[in-house]
Amino acid sequence: MHDVDFVVAELYVARTIEPVLKRTAAKFPAVAVTGPRQSGKTTLLQWLFGELHRYVCMEPSDVRAAATADPRAFMEMFKPPVIFNEAHHAPSLFPSIKKKKIDAHDARDFDDQVMAGYVVHPGDVQLQLGPGVTVHPFAGL
Repeated sequence: MHDVDFVVAELYVARTIEPVLKRTAAKFPAVAVTGPRQSGKTTLLQWLFGELHRYVCMEPSDVRAAATADPRAFMEMFKPPVIFNEAHHAPSLFPSIKKKKIDAHDARDFDDQVMAGYVVHPGDVQLQLGPGVTVHPFAGL
């Protein structure tokens, strides 16, 4: 462990939602984490899933442009497991995430305790995900 890792581990505040989020992420192909500004959503996701999930921040304009221009191709570039942070910047991804299926081969590649899919941090906005897309909010992060 590097000195920086030790400092981060010493400063991290565990959330009571962690076991629920892990179980939910293991059960569903995609999970959205929402909450108030500056409540630690990104930190929580990186802490729980950061070692095995790729991390894609949707804030940079070039990343947003790529996701918006061709959501399906973008999803192919970032196969699960992946964290899409600040995903509200690219709402065109939500239907693609919804349609994306994790096949049996992909699911075997991951430990049962780790989500074989997507963790989405939509940002600090009210989501309008579209028909048939349900969000189960985790309050109190």
